[in-house]
Amino acid sequence: FVLQQCDKAYDKLVNNHSKRKSSWRYGSEHYLERKSPLSKAFIIGKFFRDEKREVGGHAYAPMAESGRPVEFGASLRFRAKMTNPPEIYAVIDSGNSGTVGHKNAFDQAKLWHEGESIKMVTEWTEALKQSVESVELSF
Repeated sequence: FVLQQCDKAYDKLVNNHSKRKSSWRYGSEHYLERKSPLSKAFIIGKFFRDEKREVGGHAYAPMAESGRPVEFGASLRFRAKMTNPPEIYAVIDSGNSGTVGHKNAFDQAKLWHEGESIKMVTEWTEALKQSVESVELSF
């Protein structure tokens, strides 16, 4: 299954860019673009979208503009719902462990590929309710 997905990703890169791997850039596939639902409107749509901005990646992202290959580590992805109070979600897309064969090596990858994430607890009282054990220190 993983090999099939790699083949699909490779074919997409070749179709979008070229067979020369040196010409592939992280930012050309990873970008931010702010746009309203009105951005699709004929004639006036351009007033409701911002320019597409490439994301340069970082030292541990494949083909990132920093030029170094991935050597270790996971990438933590965040998203926030700007409500009052805000809701914060996170997922480690490559799992909780960078060690090959570890039971947590890919435990969160499925969430990331399905567009899901884990809601972060932001209130102390809620954290205490969800905790299994706690230790209180007093001086």
